[in-house]
This record gives sequence, structure tokens and C-alpha cells, in this order.
Amino acid sequence: MASELEKRFMATGSALERHATQTREIVEQSERLLELVTGKAGGEQLIRTGMETLGQGLDFIERCHVRTLDLVVRLRGYQAQLEAMRHHEELLGSALAPLKYVQTLFRIESATLPADVQTTFLGLTRDIEELFGRFGQVFGEQYQNLGRSRDSIVGLIDRIERHAVRQQATAVEKRDQMRLTLGDLMTEVSESMKRDVSLVTVSRNLSSGVGEVLVALQCQDIVRQKLEHVRSACGQIAAEGRGTTGLPPVAGRQFARETARIQIDQIDAVLKDLRQAEEQARLGMSHIVELAHNLDAESMSLSEFKSVTSSESGMVQILLTSLEEVRAMLATIVAVQDETHRTLQPLGGMASNVTGVMRNLSGHIKLIALNAQIQAAQVGQGTGLEVLSENTTRISDDIYRLNEHASDDLDKLIAGLSSAISESAALHAEAVETEGVLHQQGRDLEIRLHAYRDATLDSFMTVGQSNAVFTSDANSTESRLKFVEPAQPVLDALREVLVRIGDQPAEEIHDPEAREALEGRLRVLMRNYTMQSERSTHVAATVAADDGVSCWQGAAPGSAAPEALGGTVELFDSPEAPPASPKGEPNPRDIGANVELF
Repeated sequence: MASELEKRFMATGSALERHATQTREIVEQSERLLELVTGKAGGEQLIRTGMETLGQGLDFIERCHVRTLDLVVRLRGYQAQLEAMRHHEELLGSALAPLKYVQTLFRIESATLPADVQTTFLGLTRDIEELFGRFGQVFGEQYQNLGRSRDSIVGLIDRIERHAVRQQATAVEKRDQMRLTLGDLMTEVSESMKRDVSLVTVSRNLSSGVGEVLVALQCQDIVRQKLEHVRSACGQIAAEGRGTTGLPPVAGRQFARETARIQIDQIDAVLKDLRQAEEQARLGMSHIVELAHNLDAESMSLSEFKSVTSSESGMVQILLTSLEEVRAMLATIVAVQDETHRTLQPLGGMASNVTGVMRNLSGHIKLIALNAQIQAAQVGQGTGLEVLSENTTRISDDIYRLNEHASDDLDKLIAGLSSAISESAALHAEAVETEGVLHQQGRDLEIRLHAYRDATLDSFMTVGQSNAVFTSDANSTESRLKFVEPAQPVLDALREVLVRIGDQPAEEIHDPEAREALEGRLRVLMRNYTMQSERSTHVAATVAADDGVSCWQGAAPGSAAPEALGGTVELFDSPEAPPASPKGEPNPRDIGANVELF
């Protein structure tokens, strides 16, 4: 059955293999997280693609804003022209008013004339009456339409200005924000190189921490060999007790005493090795735990990077929010341009109708005036009709000039409206196209942005979870690093027996051959060592014994020997203890079988 000490070495070795795998995974996860955070895993290009996509929409919004403001200026001009039509209506009414007086005078002046002349001039008065009727109904209605057109333009200007100003402010803000965001990204990518070194150094140092503990575990082979040599030496002590080595009795007893003293120091060296290994392993595991905490701190500090967080100020979130806002702005532009087009399109027809009515009115008045002149010339002079005819001609000329001037203005208005309608239609078509492109590209971009952010957040969680598991496992391993604890009682018991054997009274060896045989056996014992540290310990113990210096503090020379070692020093097997010496003296015969520690 494996001993407790060996179990602990094996358990620690298995744990270190597990820790080595964990550290490799954490290093890979940390490097992946760093690549995501700093944009090296496609994030930087994704951000640039997002900015380019948004830039197309924002560029159009800015162009549209300029053109819309120009359209507003032109609409204000159309508004002023339509306002002028109201003044023209007043002037035209004032110019037509004298015809009422002329109409009455025609009746009066023709009343004394022959019936056929009266009939002619009564026809003129009816024509004038009809003219006033048309002016009051048809012409007045056309001017009302122009007034409604003016009101439509005023409302349209108000809506366009409100949307245009708000959109321009938003577009400029987004453009500035994108520039700052791109600048921040470049700065963070540059700064991340330092963070790269820091994070990767910490994560890779975990492997060196595992290496420190592995070096400490190499003590297992050293201790195994040393204990094997102690076991062999104890076997020789036991053989001397049985008298089977061929040494003379006095030399054999002296060999047992000297060997016991040497093995005491070898056991102390083994315990020292175990203490040093335990301390080194603990320091290594403490270093690993500390590095794990540092790695966790380094990984979590990456959340400060704007390029990967889901906060409102994060680059990914800025792009997602901006996509929605730009799409909304484009939808508003489409709606406004559509409304502009629908508002302006009928205005040109209305203005054309008014122009037609004006010219028709002017022509009708000229016919009335010409007819009056012809009829007055036929009647002859002295009737007063020729004066009234001249006044009618003058009035018709005034009305003609007014209408021609107004018609020219309306023609210009119609041309301007046609141009504005075309411009609005073009803007509407471009807005629809830009909105469609942004919708298609934006949808794909949103999917990629969400996937990138989710991958980053998953990476944060993975690193955090892996580090938590690793830290807990490492703490558990550290708490089980107790190599001295299982060996101490066994080796102390063996040491106690060896001290009592070594403290037996020395006997003088007179026979040179016996002394030479003893020295040869001690040299053979030394040659069996495989490590310089064992030889050094052997030499030091031998020198100390030759100088008469006690190497065994706390020994009680002459004290009664305990039972045989078998029941007290076995770490790995538990055979029955051999019987005690009849006289209570140390029984070296079974020592060798009781130091099998591995």
C-alpha cells in the first residue's frame, strides 16, 4: 500500500498537471480577450466598417441639409411672390372699379340716342357687368388658391426648418462623436500594447509558478533515494545484530553504533529536504495564487476599454445607437421630401390657372374697350360716348399692364416651383436609396456588432470563471502541501532508536584486522551513496564522531531501548512489529525492514 507521503507527492503532482493545463487555457483565453478588447480580432476593422457605413448616411444628411436650406430660401421667395399676388388683387380691384362708373355713364349717355345705339351700349354695360362677375367669382377663387398655396409653403417651410436644424445638429454631433471614437480606438490600440505585455506576462508567469512547484516535487526522488540508503544501512545494522556480516563481534557492534549515528544525520537531512521542498512548493503555489489574482485584475481592468464594453459610451454601443438614429433621420428626410414634393407639385398648376385667368381677363377688357371705341366712332362726336370709350381703353390698358406684370411674376414662380419640385423629387429619390442601402448594410453590421460584443463579454466571463476555478483549485492544492507531517513521526521514531543504538558505550578494538574490516565496511557504506549531499552528511557525521562531539541533541545515553523499530517507522507498509529485545536493549536485527518509506 502506498504511503501517505507518497500519496501526497502524487496528489500534488496530479494537481500540478491539472494546473498546467488550466494555466495554458487561461493564457489562451486571456490572449483571446486581449485581442477582442483591443480590436485585434477584427474589432478595429468592424468599427471602421461601421463608421464608413454611417459616414455614407451622415454625408447624405449633411448634403441634404445644405440643399434643403437652399430650398427653404427659395420657398421664402415663392412665399413673398404669393404675398405680392394679394397686392395685385387689390390693385386690380382698384383698376376695375372705374368701370362701374363708366357702365353707368354709358347707360346715361346712350339713353337719348336711337334704340339700336342704346342696344349696342347696353350690351357693353352687360359685358362690363359680366367682367365684374367673373372677377368676383373665378378670379377671386384663383387668388384664394394662391393664398392657400402661400399658407402651404409657410407651413412647409416651418416643418422643413424644424427637421433640418435638428437633423443638422444631430448629424454634426454624430460626426464629431465618430471622429472622437475613432481617435479613442487608435489611442486604445496603441496603449493596449503595454497592456498586452502586462496581461500576457502575468498569464505566462503562471506557467513559471507551476514550474517552481515542479522543482520542489523533484525532492520526491531525492528523498526516495536517501531513504533507500538509510533502509540499506539499517539493514546492515540489523545484520550485525544477527551476527551474519562476518565482522568480529566488537567491530560489528562498533559498526552498528557508527552507522546508526551516520543515519541519524541522514534522517535529519531527509527531514530538512522535505521541509525545504514543502516551503518551496508553498511559495510556488502562493506565487501562482497571487498571479491568478493579478491576472483577474488585469483582465477585469480591460473592461475600461470603450471598444468592447456595452456601456452607453462604448464604441460598439455608439455604432448601434448611431445606426438607429441615422436610419431615423433618413426616414424623416424621406417623409419630409415626400411631403415637400406633394405640397409643391399642385402649386405650379394653380399658378398657371391664375395666369390664364389674368390674360383672359385682360383680353376681354381690351375687347370691351375696342368695341366701345368702334361704337362711339359710328355714333359720332358730341355724344360723350367717345370720352367714355377712351376712358374704357385707358382702364383696359392699366389692367393689361397689371396683369402682364403679375403674369410674368407668376411665370417666374411657376418656373421656380418646377425646379423646386424636381429638386425635391431628386432629394426624395436619393434619400430613399440611401435609406435602403443603410438598412441593408446596417442590418448586417448590427448582427456583426452584436456578435462581436457578445464574444467579448463571453470571453470576459470565461476568463473570470476559469480564473476562479483555477484560484480555488490552487488554494486547495496549497493547503494540502504537507510533506513533513506524514514523515515526521515515523522518522522521529526511527531516529530515536538509532540514537539509542549510537549511544551504546564504545568498545576499544585492539585487533588491527578487525579495525581495518570496520573501516572498510564504513567506506563501502559511503560508496553506496548516489548524491553528494549524502556523502557530505556522512563525512560530517564521521568527523564529529572522531572529534568526540555529540551529533544527537537530546539523546539519552544508556536509556532503555524501545521495542523493535518495525511497528513505529513504517510509512508505507504495516507489518507486525518484531519482538522486543529480551533485556530491553536496542534490537538492530529488523531495522532494515522498517525504513521502507517509498
